[in-house]
Amino acid sequence: MPLRVLHVFGQYLHDTENWAFRLIRDIPDCKVLVGAEQFLKCGFYDPRFEFIEFPFRQWDRPRRNILERAANGFISHALLPFYPRWLASQSGPVDIVHAHFGYIGWQYLPTARKLRAPLVVSFYGSDYSRLPTEQPVWRERYRDLFGEAALILCEGSHGIEQLVALGCPREKIAVQHLGIDLKTSVAGRETEISNDWKNAAGRLPIIGNFFAPRTKRPGELRLVQVATMREKKGHIYTAQAFREAFADCPNLTLTFVGGDKEDLKGGVEKALGPALSRVEFLSGIDFARLHEFLRGFHVFIHPSVHAANGDCEGGAPVVLLDAQATGMPVIATRHCDIPEEVRNGETGLLADEKDVAGLAAAIRRFYAMDQAEYDGFATRAARHVAAEYETGRNAAALRARYDEIAAGHRRAGP
Repeated sequence: MPLRVLHVFGQYLHDTENWAFRLIRDIPDCKVLVGAEQFLKCGFYDPRFEFIEFPFRQWDRPRRNILERAANGFISHALLPFYPRWLASQSGPVDIVHAHFGYIGWQYLPTARKLRAPLVVSFYGSDYSRLPTEQPVWRERYRDLFGEAALILCEGSHGIEQLVALGCPREKIAVQHLGIDLKTSVAGRETEISNDWKNAAGRLPIIGNFFAPRTKRPGELRLVQVATMREKKGHIYTAQAFREAFADCPNLTLTFVGGDKEDLKGGVEKALGPALSRVEFLSGIDFARLHEFLRGFHVFIHPSVHAANGDCEGGAPVVLLDAQATGMPVIATRHCDIPEEVRNGETGLLADEKDVAGLAAAIRRFYAMDQAEYDGFATRAARHVAAEYETGRNAAALRARYDEIAAGHRRAGP
């Protein structure tokens, strides 16, 4: 019998959070219900899901004049604190409540209580350190959350230690990898590859259909970073390392893709200096085109750091998996759980946080690399993602955790 699982979000769902959609879409034999204070129109609306929208939130929609819009917006925001309890009255009985982000878990404790359903909470990034750093009250709130939640999920071993430091019992924590859908081919097509890369059946079941062999000659390198401009994403260190490497690697190019949320672009452009002429800035890319877009580059770069306000990746950016799934090696940092997603010397090269010289050395190494060495990185990267981060496998593992929790909850009784 299908499990009824209520997934709760603050907003459903930003383009940059596509990994959450992949995971819940592929959970086997589940009825997915989605609750959120605001539903964004970014295309993650599977017809099999049930979406429970707060009726008062609809008042935010366009009105005839500015005064009417302002009044209705004020009323809808004033009523939003009541949404978690209202949601429990609308969802019907559920087997699991799964909250995405730690602060959402705390916010929806009343929903889980009213539904008498076990609560699963996934931590992802800013909820680990930024929130408790900026607002210490969240340390106490997290203690309440950890006491009531049935299971706390994170992306890797570093996430486990962060949660333990926040006061979560280690026995309540489990690693839940996010995933890449390797069944879908690039732009809906079978990837065209040479016979040298095919197995006897002419397909790449071990690597996946996103894999796209690239020509890589010594003395050339096309770099790309896809991330919203935030301090923790390390754009400034990408720029500084690119400028340093460009001094003796003239056939370099770099493309930044992502909006400028923290007004950082000016500083990045200044840091590039004379290398700015070799850099392109794009405001965004439709996720449906991401894997095909990445085929035009040799190496993905993403030097994440701990920001001054305590923000961090928490786990690791899922876009690193998207890149590797296409056969693209990664240059990144030893930050949070990135070393689990990117294996140093095997699927990419890692430097310490803010280590510009180390990042520049990695750029130079890939710049000088010949086809044979590059192909080794490319195939190991794609196979690593297929083995550890295939969304169907990881969604099945999540379903198994749901079954265990739901069975334990039934045994415990009311």
